[in-house]
Amino acid sequence: MAQGASQAAKPAAPAAKAGTPAGTPVVASQIDLNRATAKQLEVLPGVGPATAAKIIAGRPYANKQQLLSRGLVTQAVYDRIKDRIVAKQ
Repeated sequence: MAQGASQAAKPAAPAAKAGTPAGTPVVASQIDLNRATAKQLEVLPGVGPATAAKIIAGRPYANKQQLLSRGLVTQAVYDRIKDRIVAKQ
């Protein structure tokens, strides 16, 4: 049964990747909070023109969690976008 369990685990990993195809390209092209345009920021779920303007006005960011600590986005919005953003120096 150990062989069956390991075989079941191997297909599960590719299925997880196939189940989140949008996650793979996003990781390759994350949005940099310190360089993104308003239009690029507005692509993020929960980020509209007003929030994008606040993010741009608050630059530079040492890390992406500063969106929360500065009160620029809610926890719910941050949870939706955290894997799609970076704050490069």
